[in-house]
Amino acid sequence: MKKLSDSPKTKIKKELKEVKVSPRLTVILIGQNSASKSFIRKKKKMCREIGFKFSLQTFKKETPMEEIIGKIQELNEDPDVHGILPQLPLPRIDENKVFEAIKPEKDVDGLTPENLGHLLRDNPKIIPGTVEAVLEILEHYDVDIESQNITIVNNSNLIGKPLSMALTNRMTTVTICHHKTKNLKKHTENADILITATGKPDLITADMIKEDAVVIDAGYAKEDGKVQGDVKFEEVKEKASKITPNPGGVGPVTVAVTMRNLLKCYRMQQDEN
Repeated sequence: MKKLSDSPKTKIKKELKEVKVSPRLTVILIGQNSASKSFIRKKKKMCREIGFKFSLQTFKKETPMEEIIGKIQELNEDPDVHGILPQLPLPRIDENKVFEAIKPEKDVDGLTPENLGHLLRDNPKIIPGTVEAVLEILEHYDVDIESQNITIVNNSNLIGKPLSMALTNRMTTVTICHHKTKNLKKHTENADILITATGKPDLITADMIKEDAVVIDAGYAKEDGKVQGDVKFEEVKEKASKITPNPGGVGPVTVAVTMRNLLKCYRMQQDEN
């Protein structure tokens, strides 16, 4: 077993520290989700480490949609804001309307219809952070993905759907599973590469994967104050050829990729001016 650590994060941070500009990331937080606050703190910390600017716009869960869209439109027109990131999940809010309101060139998460369309057509401008993090990890550790059977246990707009597009564009065979999938083991045990992001601790056990499979754990849950992934790490690592730890695997790379996406957004805006 080879543990896939956050080494790609270190590489990306080094690249970004050599950049001589300071783009600003503005995060939108709606409600008081504790996991969201944790993710925001990590983004803020990395912005400071790299030398990027950071600002936070907070709204109560009950805030009318019109007020939130109005703030997004204001940020769209603010030349000092180079990236807008609504922190998911969005409580009681129509996610589609939120991302439709963001200018594609300020869409750090790559989730506007236009940016997802570019990904679908294999002409990506901005790729969602977790998706890019998974691709970065696979590439960094020389995992050959072409013609491989890949199972993704997540069908969200943030991870599963765009990840399936990105992997299919790289000539893999992708199976997407979700909470209504019957007999999950049937789909996971035949995967050369298993990628999971459900937020259900210990969902994936050793009997659910094939010998020498590559396992990427992008799940997030907090139990008794401890961060946990989807994979029962200690038993699965004995069977997997490569596996990401959690915490310390996909998460830190995702934050680093978000910073790189912010820089891409900044450069796209400079090219327009």
